[in-house]
Amino acid sequence: MLRKWAYKTVSAVLMALFVVGCLKINSLAAGTEISAASGSDNQSVAVTVQNPELAGKSASIICYAPGWNKDAADLDGNLKFVVVLDQVELDAAGSVTKTYPLRDSLPAGIYTLAVGSADGGAQATKEFTLTGSGVHGTCTHPSTDIVKKKEATCTAEGYTGDKVCKDCKAVIEVGKKTGKVAHKFGVGVVTKEPTEREDGIRTYTCTVCKATKIEKIPRESGSGSEGGNGSSAPLPQKGSEASVSKANAKIKVTKPGKIVNGKVTGAEVQYMKPVKRTAKVTVPDTVSINGISYKVTSIAPNAFKNDKNITQASIGNNVKVIGDNAFCNCKKLKKVKIGKAVSVIGKSAFANCPKLSSVTLGATKDIGSKAFYKCVSLKKITLPSGVTKIGKQAFYGCKKLRAITIKSKKLKSVGSKAITGIHKNAVIKVPASSLKKYRKLFKSSTGYKRTMKIKR
Repeated sequence: MLRKWAYKTVSAVLMALFVVGCLKINSLAAGTEISAASGSDNQSVAVTVQNPELAGKSASIICYAPGWNKDAADLDGNLKFVVVLDQVELDAAGSVTKTYPLRDSLPAGIYTLAVGSADGGAQATKEFTLTGSGVHGTCTHPSTDIVKKKEATCTAEGYTGDKVCKDCKAVIEVGKKTGKVAHKFGVGVVTKEPTEREDGIRTYTCTVCKATKIEKIPRESGSGSEGGNGSSAPLPQKGSEASVSKANAKIKVTKPGKIVNGKVTGAEVQYMKPVKRTAKVTVPDTVSINGISYKVTSIAPNAFKNDKNITQASIGNNVKVIGDNAFCNCKKLKKVKIGKAVSVIGKSAFANCPKLSSVTLGATKDIGSKAFYKCVSLKKITLPSGVTKIGKQAFYGCKKLRAITIKSKKLKSVGSKAITGIHKNAVIKVPASSLKKYRKLFKSSTGYKRTMKIKR
């Protein structure tokens, strides 16, 4: 498909050719063989050029549609008939084969392929027939796609993408380049502590290209570590990322917090993943960055997914949400202690952890779909007093699970197949006042069987 920018190139090149004199630059040595044939879809032309005398030399290829008048004085008026303009280099055997897409809305008829070089010989031509415009000529482009789109980064330009017809594949609108974007600097790290005599330095690193920038930390009393935000520098923006080696955590700022009476309050981060993979993992209550204390209030989706090392996990008391798939497929994970503030356990958070046998829940309210899917070593579990929902397939395939204790009187829903595949003689203990209600909740669609028992 010939893009709009190519038309300008065609105009400039053809005008230059005429100035030189009747396409003299496109003259070709004798003995050149050309084959040209339209594609089966009438949207392309296959071209082969052969001449041993032109081995390693360049040649130009132009395809003229019916109606082209090469002797016309007004070149621009004839550009609509120019289909292809290309410069190619023949190989060591003096041969080249290329397939060119044809421009949109071309008429049926006899097309002329002209091949030339700069040796002063005659121009070689070859005619071929396009047997009807077909879809290419009649398509009204009812539906389009954007292709070749590329987001700009701090290291490379982007591209808005070409608008292409889904039916005939014609390029309806050529995209544009977009400039590079600004660096994405993470949370700064103090690389030189300030003293009473010298300023300090905080270094910021781009999370994309690793470029750095530095910021001065004024030399003033208290600028180092006691309270505040460690300096007069602005608080990190929401979304900033940093690695905290001491806590073995890569974090992302979710709430920058506010400075009140010289101290930062309300600052929160998300635990994204460990800096280093270890057998025993602790998601801390807080992390400290440049003298600022951040509460760790969530674990990101996929944070530990497919971790081959982890055997134990302890989740801090400020964490409220465990993201989807957070510990999914941790094949060696045996023991999990969930902090008292966790209210949501995401979808498949602990799915396919075949060795998980011990789970301590905190203030959990929502157990997501497939949260403990196929945890085949889990024998018992206690659901705390705040639980209101057990998602679909939450304990599906936990074949050794035979003791479920529900302390909550607020349970409102049990999802489809939530306990399908647990031990056939499982006992579900519930509060006495909720016995009648819960017997209705655990119906056959949840996986409950007659061999199981619900009792107070």
